[in-house]
Amino acid sequence: MDTPLVERAEHLGVFEERLQGLSCRSGGFVVISGVAGSGKTRLLSEVRRLAGRLGVRVLTARSSHLEQRYPFGVVRQLFRLVLARATPEERASWLSGDAAPAVASIERHTGGDVRHGDYRTLHGLFWLMSNLCESGPLLLQVDDLHWADEPSLRFLAYLLPRLEGLPVLVAAGARPPAPQGASRLLDVLMADQVCETVHLAPLSHQGVASLVRGLFGQAPDDDFTGACVAVTGGNPLLVVESSRALAARRLPPTAPNAPRLRDAGSQAVARRVMLELSLLRPAHTRIAEAIAVLGPRTTVSLISAFTGLPVAEVADGVSELEPVNIIQETSATWRDRSFDFVHPLVAAAVYDHMDHSQRLAAHERAARLLLDAGAGAEEIAAHVLRQTRMDQGEVVGILRRAGREALDRGAPEAALSYHRHALTTALPADERPAVLAEAVEAALQVDQEQAATFLLSALELTPGVRERAELAARAGFALLYEGREHGNVSVIQDLLDELPPGEDEPRRMLEAIILSAANVTADTPVDPERLKTLRELPPSDTAGATHLDCALALRSMYLGDPAARELAHRALASPFARSRDARGTLVLMPAYFTLVYGEADQGIPTLNRAVHDAQANGSLAMLGVHHLQRGTGWLHRGELAEAAGDLRESVRLITLTGSTILLPSAVCLLAETLLEMGEPEQARRVVEGYRPPVPRPRVELFFFAAHAEARLLRADGRFDAAYERALAAGEGFAAHQGRNPAVLAWRSEAALSAHALDRAAEARVLADEEVELARRWGAAFPLGRALRVAAAVAPPDHRIERLQQAREVLTDSTARLELAKVLIDLGGALRRVNSRKQAAELLTEGRELAHRCGARRLVADATARMRAAGQRPRPLSLVGPDTLTPSELRVAGLARDGLSNREIAQALFVTPKTVETHLSSAYRKLAIERRDDLRTALPPGEPGPSPTG
Repeated sequence: MDTPLVERAEHLGVFEERLQGLSCRSGGFVVISGVAGSGKTRLLSEVRRLAGRLGVRVLTARSSHLEQRYPFGVVRQLFRLVLARATPEERASWLSGDAAPAVASIERHTGGDVRHGDYRTLHGLFWLMSNLCESGPLLLQVDDLHWADEPSLRFLAYLLPRLEGLPVLVAAGARPPAPQGASRLLDVLMADQVCETVHLAPLSHQGVASLVRGLFGQAPDDDFTGACVAVTGGNPLLVVESSRALAARRLPPTAPNAPRLRDAGSQAVARRVMLELSLLRPAHTRIAEAIAVLGPRTTVSLISAFTGLPVAEVADGVSELEPVNIIQETSATWRDRSFDFVHPLVAAAVYDHMDHSQRLAAHERAARLLLDAGAGAEEIAAHVLRQTRMDQGEVVGILRRAGREALDRGAPEAALSYHRHALTTALPADERPAVLAEAVEAALQVDQEQAATFLLSALELTPGVRERAELAARAGFALLYEGREHGNVSVIQDLLDELPPGEDEPRRMLEAIILSAANVTADTPVDPERLKTLRELPPSDTAGATHLDCALALRSMYLGDPAARELAHRALASPFARSRDARGTLVLMPAYFTLVYGEADQGIPTLNRAVHDAQANGSLAMLGVHHLQRGTGWLHRGELAEAAGDLRESVRLITLTGSTILLPSAVCLLAETLLEMGEPEQARRVVEGYRPPVPRPRVELFFFAAHAEARLLRADGRFDAAYERALAAGEGFAAHQGRNPAVLAWRSEAALSAHALDRAAEARVLADEEVELARRWGAAFPLGRALRVAAAVAPPDHRIERLQQAREVLTDSTARLELAKVLIDLGGALRRVNSRKQAAELLTEGRELAHRCGARRLVADATARMRAAGQRPRPLSLVGPDTLTPSELRVAGLARDGLSNREIAQALFVTPKTVETHLSSAYRKLAIERRDDLRTALPPGEPGPSPTG
């Protein structure tokens, strides 16, 4: 029976408002935050009742400490019951599209070779939820979110930005984040702007009095209430349990009984639970202990098997434990009923009351029971991790199987936990290297430093140099992330020195690792002669050759060597690049970056395919990188809406994975895009929201963040500070041997600030250096930009010549935004020398081009210049197919071809709301009102490149 809900009406009102908003397809995410016993569960139960009255389908889950390492445990709870009760028709509808493989991948029966990337799993779960919404709004309720498993938290974090337009409310209860378990992702969730947090304060004096009155049926004395506040701190659960402890002894809430509260309140929950159990038969204690060990949703039949009690006796026992507020029924099916404790503190009281040896024996018994029943290794491992009595060989076997299961389901954190525990056992010497190798595979996805530690240990235990080289080649990139200064690169170099002649494949892989160290660390310079020797190696189609070509491409790009493009093309054209082994990995990342910075025309189509492959089969980390790369390409082309969409998604995904080496780059480029769009405040929030780790890790690319800060400071007119930050960015880039302005145009940034500070000579030197470096690299975008900046800081009589050079470079390129800037600057320069007609034409052309790019700040600048020249700018209401963004064109093309919004969304891995937004914009730009009009408004043929999510 629920206790009265006191001083929580305001919080309940928040949920009522959000639930009513679901009828308008306005989703939300609300977390109730409070300490243990503050009333989170009680408030959630009221939210659940309210949802039922409003006709909202409720899916519930409750996390527990026991299941924290059980991948997708919360997700399974949310969806398992509704799917089990579905009719065949409902199940077919709900599991349509990408939902079915996602559900299969998290269930125990996943086939041995069926392995989905974690992105595909999360996206499929989103579609399962979206499909369920077709029959009405949903409430996803998760209690004790702070104990949720990492994969489930990642799904909820993935869901957050996709709630717009869906009739889904997520209501969760969580204790304030603590530095344990899955708290990083919980912090990510609760820091998101979509997430609302409801903080539960302790009850006031009046609130405690009201709660006590409801429990005793009489008003408490004021002194009794004051003592109750002092003893419980206004914690509702402690108020209830303290009061119940007195009520059980038939003591009323009067002043003379106030001192007794101190004895009852200190351990009120444990005392009350043990008192209730002592009044029941011993078998009931065994049932309660079984639930405490077996965990939430324990069935009657499982309790019977665990305790050896007959099913009928267990059924009688649970029926007596329910009325005394110890356990509650969590679900009932035609097969069995399942139970859980009414509150985690009650569960803790029962579990803690068992002595240590009793708990060890109970977890061993639970593991064997599940093992005999053919349960999944992960279920068994939850108990294996809590006992030390089983045979160590048996334990290791279970943990290794659990690790493989977890990886197959896209839960590397759990896999790492299992392997880490296996390594603490007394493993035979010949088995330890294999377990270490498996641990490396899991750690590579979530903890690079731990992966490096395991790898170094495995190398020490592997005798043959060829075997050690192959092991390092498979996972040696993890060594770059380990905290030592030069030791890890020397490990690779020692292996290279030991390799016998003829071992070409591992040799190339190890050389690639050393080169990659130089790309991401500032303390691993590469000798030019070594680079020359590696470039002259004969081409090969092997994995090692592809790795090396990718590393060489990125190193050459940093140096500004145009040979990088050929290396990138060769890597991406290799058979290995197209093989299954390369899919789902970041092996090809350097080659993609090289194309983006060197050939935007070829980079975008290539990355469209890469993004699609990552969405279909890849990881969140890989997809985050590809969104970053494609967003960079869109920015260089001047497709600002596309760039912002990709870069926002990149920041989200990189943050979710915790693999933050590329986060400064994503933040910098997103801020730059927002500045170009005329959103300086948003840009500032993006940069200010990024905080580099302290102390700074050895593997870092923080020069990107310094460059973003410089741009923001210059936009604010703080030129001194902007100049210093631009120089700091340059120093950071130079520490990585970086010189290519296509990657970081720090000289241009410093030159513009120096020019504003009347340091003309410094500005021109910096700008001229950038022009020469950009000319050597040869790509249109960085060269056009360098020439434009050089014109801005040049003497007036040289500006027109430089701008005309920039126009010539950019005219036949896809760098539309940079061309718009040049046209507007050139128009302004020509106006100053009285070439008014040509100036007017250039300003008009540049303004219209800036408008097509979505560069509102630049449009405003051009408009001001035109008015200053006496022109009357015409309205910018451009229409037609060529005004559509690539995303709008792609969506409109698929709609023209007959696909529904949901079919388009599933085909493009976006949300239905995104499709609606793109279609609405396309209708406006095409001057049409109906879907049927697309057949005539859009020319037949390819619908366009793949959009961002």
